[in-house]
Amino acid sequence: MVSPRRLEPLSLKVNGSLVLIGYGYFKLFGKNSLENLKSGNLDFAFKSEHDLGLSFNIRNFKPQDLDAVIRINLMCLPENYTSSFYMSHYESFPKAFYVAEVNGRIIGYVMARVERGLSNHKPISIVKKGHIISIAVLPEYRRRGVGRSLMINSLKGLKDYNAEECYLEVRVSNTPAINLYRSLNFEIIHIIRGYYLNGEDAYLMSRRLDFLPEDCTF
Repeated sequence: MVSPRRLEPLSLKVNGSLVLIGYGYFKLFGKNSLENLKSGNLDFAFKSEHDLGLSFNIRNFKPQDLDAVIRINLMCLPENYTSSFYMSHYESFPKAFYVAEVNGRIIGYVMARVERGLSNHKPISIVKKGHIISIAVLPEYRRRGVGRSLMINSLKGLKDYNAEECYLEVRVSNTPAINLYRSLNFEIIHIIRGYYLNGEDAYLMSRRLDFLPEDCTF
């Protein structure tokens, strides 16, 4: 899980049942919570989302998950794929295709494959490398460690296929995703100009798989 965010109660903004304080995100408890906030009695006013916790399960994709994965992809990403595209990745690289679920409901997925090509880390070398094709988590479950856990499991699966490194493409504007990948030791290799259909550039990010450091555990 990600570590709890530092509280900086320099400003307070009420939006329905949510209170935003600095960098935090808190949920009100009890009918007197707002009064407690206004009076400075913060201990009784809120709990952070990390205190509330989220119990989720990471497991390998199964064919019966296909419809749920496609729905999540359509809801979360402009890059969409056919059913046969997903199934071909499952059939060829099942160890690198994972889903996350909460109470039996699929809330996210990651799909990857192994390729051979020029190394992003070794000069003029052809290597087996993993490629994260697609990852998505439903909006209400983001920033809870779900995407990180999906990535870690997929990286381990790619290593099981003897991939020496792993790369991915990410929109240059997608700061949360870039920060996640950096936390998993991916580095920006170069920019791919006009990579996406809307003309936006992509960062190609890559990391070695010769070791998975201690921070790649959960």
